[in-house]
Amino acid sequence: MPEHLEIVIKPTLQCNGMCDYCNVAERPLFMNVSVVEKLFLSLSHYMEQNPECTATVLWHGGEPMLMGTGFFENVLEFDRKILAGRPTHLMQSNLTLVTEDLLDVLRELLNDGGIGTSLDPFEDYRKLKGGASYFERWYDGFESAKARGFRVGMVYVAHGRSLEYAKKVYYYFRNLGVDSLTLIPLEEPAGLFEGARLEPLSWGRFLAEIYESWKNDDCPLPVEPFAGWESLPFDSDSSARSYNESLSCCEPTLAISPEGDVYPCVRLLDIAVGKIGNLLDDTLDTILAHPDALWRSTRRELIRLDDCGSCRWWKYCAGGCAAASGPRCKTTWCEGYKLFFGGVYE
Repeated sequence: MPEHLEIVIKPTLQCNGMCDYCNVAERPLFMNVSVVEKLFLSLSHYMEQNPECTATVLWHGGEPMLMGTGFFENVLEFDRKILAGRPTHLMQSNLTLVTEDLLDVLRELLNDGGIGTSLDPFEDYRKLKGGASYFERWYDGFESAKARGFRVGMVYVAHGRSLEYAKKVYYYFRNLGVDSLTLIPLEEPAGLFEGARLEPLSWGRFLAEIYESWKNDDCPLPVEPFAGWESLPFDSDSSARSYNESLSCCEPTLAISPEGDVYPCVRLLDIAVGKIGNLLDDTLDTILAHPDALWRSTRRELIRLDDCGSCRWWKYCAGGCAAASGPRCKTTWCEGYKLFFGGVYE
């Protein structure tokens, strides 16, 4: 029995944005509240049968705020009546559709008070359909959310131009007042991206520059992956949990599509590959028993048969994103990580 379930609900894959490097293939689907009710009933039954198991529900997209206030009012009612508020609810949003009424409902639903978001303050890669300013709409939403007491975490996607202003990235978000900063490399987008692509060694240098700024600043802002890496013991114990295994991308993750299809990974849902069940037809026990529900662990075992098995930095990398690299390949950012770890930890 898993100790924790990570459930990512994508009530729609539609978005009001048109970001240049988006890796979600949009489909005109919107979740019916009956799917949410079915999920919550299944989750409640599973947690009653496994009382030691906890759960996190992440509302994702597309853009989840496109669903509107009424949808999340129904979600809140189901959460109270069926789950009694047991799961931790979070959201990932571009914050450009914030309204006061919606924030009222989300203040009750997001019982951890956390909203993740994204911004690129130095390039015009993030845009809104219709031509409105992404930055202006985002900033208004950010200010409203912070004023209502939400914790807002920033996800910054590093691309080919990011190395030019790595230190600016850190200080910009630190001074902006976000509650955390997560750095991720630009993986292959779903559409054509004509901007500068990120190279593995550039990713390592980008991390090194931000790490230096973070350390010189006495680390006031939680920055991932640095904070997570530094929480791991620096030893050779191969049985210790790796960085990726200690985060939400460990098994099991259940990513739920608008029509109730279940995938073991958010990125696999985005491209509709690797379905392991459907909430309307299958119980959570059946879905979790699917052989591919634990595909990340299987992939980690496979790639450790090659040179990953003798790598001293395995604990910090764990092979990287499985969906981005493939079921039998290590991360494409390997050389960048080695450059970073060699410079910082040796």
